Amino acid sequence: GRALNADAGGEESRGNGRALLGYSMGGRLALHALLEENPPWQAAIIVSAHPGLEAEAERETRRTADAAWAHQALTGNWQEFLAAWDAQPMLGITAPRDPQNAARNWPAPRSPSRRVPATVFRGMRRNGWPAKWRSSCARPL
Repeated sequence: GRALNADAGGEESRGNGRALLGYSMGGRLALHALLEENPPWQAAIIVSAHPGLEAEAERETRRTADAAWAHQALTGNWQEFLAAWDAQPMLGITAPRDPQNAARNWPAPRSPSRRVPATVFRGMRRNGWPAKWRSSCARPL
């Protein structure tokens, strides 16, 4: 949150001020930015962001699942990782990816492009963050 707010501090405010837009994990990061002291935002749109898990048992279950996703993303078969990811009901993907086309873009195990999703699963998802259900911003947005 602090880094996002610091980056915005150097931006010129236009019209009615700065607006923050966050989708999914970006929405979660936006929530953290809005809850910092003196956020530079005059408006915010948060789409499909989860405010976090309140119970430690739920967070531990999520950490375990995310560790498995991270391991698969970093070292496993990329095609199997994508197939498993796409099969999640929340994504609503009904047609599988074209394996011939996707095969050209599969990154090698432990390559930088595979480290990014692994890093996200290991530490940047809602698993380790406290819930923000009951938090409130210093000012209405």
